[in-house]
Amino acid sequence: MSVDNIDEFEQVLHELAGQPCWRVQVSGVGSLVNLHFGERVRRSQPLTQPGFRLTPEEREFQGRYVLYLEDCPWRVESGQAVLATWLDSSEPEGALTVAVQQLREQRVAAVELLRPGLDLLLHFDNDLRLRVFPDQIDADEGDNYALALPDRVYVVAAGSTLYIDHM
Repeated sequence: MSVDNIDEFEQVLHELAGQPCWRVQVSGVGSLVNLHFGERVRRSQPLTQPGFRLTPEEREFQGRYVLYLEDCPWRVESGQAVLATWLDSSEPEGALTVAVQQLREQRVAAVELLRPGLDLLLHFDNDLRLRVFPDQIDADEGDNYALALPDRVYVVAAGSTLYIDHM
């Protein structure tokens, strides 16, 4: 893991400041969440899966920045309480779903990346925070989290190792 790559990743993360989170997608299974930020970018192929409850806009566009919370702990908190964690229910009215939906239409106020573990903290305008704790150490169990841009994906993998996949 190169310090230059981590510095580049941190710079890109700071580009999220001021960007609105216009789409929140919660998996019906487990704690997988996708957050779309920034301008809407037309997909090369529209999403056609009939079982997904997506608006026509969501089928055609994705965010310039997409944060994928994958196989690591995370939580949404206010200044007074933890609203939900990755272990809460992702059912439509579950605590996880309700909490992350509160991030929708909010702008990122500030971003922090903590080294060496690459913990991520996003502060939102509505005084909510999203904290991500990469704890995955087994590469066979999946990645911690990823940030996708139209031309590359930054992946925080097992052992908080960062790699960049260029499209």
